[in-house]
Order: sequence, then structure tokens, then C-alpha cells
Amino acid sequence: HIPAGHYQMICSFVGYETIKYEIELVDNYRLNIQLKETILSIPAISVTATASPRDILTSSRTVSVLTKDDLNTMNVNSLSGALNSVPGVQLTSQGPLVAKPVIRGMTNQRIVMLKNGIKHEAQQWSNHHTPETDLFEASQLEVLRGPASLLYGSGAIGGVVQIITNTPKTKQEGAPSFGVKLTAQGFTNTEQGAGAVSVFGAAQHYGWRIN
Repeated sequence: HIPAGHYQMICSFVGYETIKYEIELVDNYRLNIQLKETILSIPAISVTATASPRDILTSSRTVSVLTKDDLNTMNVNSLSGALNSVPGVQLTSQGPLVAKPVIRGMTNQRIVMLKNGIKHEAQQWSNHHTPETDLFEASQLEVLRGPASLLYGSGAIGGVVQIITNTPKTKQEGAPSFGVKLTAQGFTNTEQGAGAVSVFGAAQHYGWRIN
């Protein structure tokens, strides 16, 4: 026996729409219920991993960053030479310029090299293949130590090296119409030299650069 009063009733069944009723119950109350069939849908499961910029202090991974100022003060002539200063990174080399990074004991197919988010794989095949990136065009180097295969693919077992280059700016962003940048280095102990030339320019809505 249910006493008289105001009640809310919910009727549901697998494969049918759920119906809610507001009932003012009195003596001898009768209610006919008919549910409508519906398609049974399962909520989507989304697996996401974002590579968008974030504060290094909020990152849960072990990340080291070399800024443009850090690179300018280093007395190195190659990308691998700059990476050698990062904690946890060593080099495997076949000469002064033929070198590749080793992250936590792994190299070649065990680490991923990215340039502006694009994977470079030529350095993976043997010790004679080096990363095909010029140090002088890099504006920032980021080294992620440890496995990151979910975000960067199956090769990122030992870690990831991300090279970020200078992005050409437009005139609206204050860039000059035309410019040339010359960089030169000399090493007296090995009688070596290194240099780079960058030609760049800008229009109102686009910019360009040739290294």
C-alpha cells in the first residue's frame, strides 16, 4: 500500500527510452506505461595526448630545454655537441661532426628526433648517419628523457629530441623587409671552423627565410 501524495517515478529498460513521471497519487490511481524503443549507444572513449606548449614546471616528464641564448654561448659546432651538455644525454660519435645523442643508454631506433613536430628518421639507421639539422637554425632544443611512445610513436623508448627553428615573421609583427645574418665560429685546438648564412624577409602578411 502506497499512501496518497506527490511522487516522481522513473521507468527505464535496456533498449528503451527512459521516461519520468510526476504523479499526484490518490485512491484507485491507475497509470499505463509504454516505453519507446531506442538505439543502444555506448559512450565514446577518447584517448588523447597533446603536444601543445606548456610550462616546464607543470610537465610530469623529465624535460631539459636549451634556449637560443644557451646555444649562442656554447662553443660547439653541431647539434649533437649542444645536446652533450644536457644531463642524461651522451654522444656516440664517428668523428668531430658525425655524432648522435644517446638518452639513458638508448640511441638510433630507440629515440625520436623531431624538427618543429616533424619526425626525422635518417639518423636512426647507423652510427654514420647524423641528425640532418643545422645547429645554427635552431632557436630552442628540448630533450625529453624516458619513454614517450604514446605521444611520439613506437621509437620513443629512450626519449625525444625536439628542435624548434626560428619562425619567419611578417611586417605586422615588426620584421624587416629584407635581412642577412652571418654566423661564424673558430676552434683553435682542432683548427676547425663553422659558419652559417641566413637570408630572410617579410611582407605584410607573410615572412620567409633561407638558411
